Amino acid sequence: MPNTGKSTAIMSLIDLLGRDRCGGFYTKEILKDGQRVGFKTHTFSGKEFILAHVDFPKEYAIEEFGVDLVSFENICIDEILNCDKEYLIIDEIGSMQLYSERFKKLLLDLHKSDRKIIATICMIDTDFTAVYKAINKDNLYTLDLNNRDEMPFILAERINRDDELYLSKLKLSLLYNREQDRFTYEDDKIILRSTHGIRTITKENDTYHCTCDYYKDHGTCSHIMAVVRNRYNH
Repeated sequence: MPNTGKSTAIMSLIDLLGRDRCGGFYTKEILKDGQRVGFKTHTFSGKEFILAHVDFPKEYAIEEFGVDLVSFENICIDEILNCDKEYLIIDEIGSMQLYSERFKKLLLDLHKSDRKIIATICMIDTDFTAVYKAINKDNLYTLDLNNRDEMPFILAERINRDDELYLSKLKLSLLYNREQDRFTYEDDKIILRSTHGIRTITKENDTYHCTCDYYKDHGTCSHIMAVVRNRYNH
């Protein structure tokens, strides 16, 4: 449902998986004076556009938001088709995006592939989403106010259930999170005293970086995972 923390959860999951290993797109609210006035979509290749806004024409509209369907199809569908990353992020499958018949066809085609796809989908169904949820019922999770903090970790574990080394990193991050004296917070970096030495975590352009060897190959690590866990504690 709206306002359950979906955007925070999907961004946390991206950090847990490793941003450099993700392709596709994600959507964020546009706020003005504390009020939601639109939605901006960002692609992992660096493109962004305003998907919907209260000032847009209402040829395609959801509530008070006019939808820029042309930009969505030109940018997001192209982004999906050309994605060669390990994980494909589709945020989101909602009423605005589902104006596109091309998008709906692409989703059904992707279902037949062996891609690792992580998507967010609206709770209240259309005819299409009801069918789409039914064919994905074994991989469907409901995000709510009670589980939103833990959901990124549940999904990261499920997605990488065959990767024992990754699962060990996820487990180690829980240990770090329980021992807060390991963390030192500075203005532009976080110092973590890990089991193998001192690690430095920085953030640039929404992407975490770490000085450990595992990060160099995977774009994430137990130290970044611990920082993500800590975000829910502060």
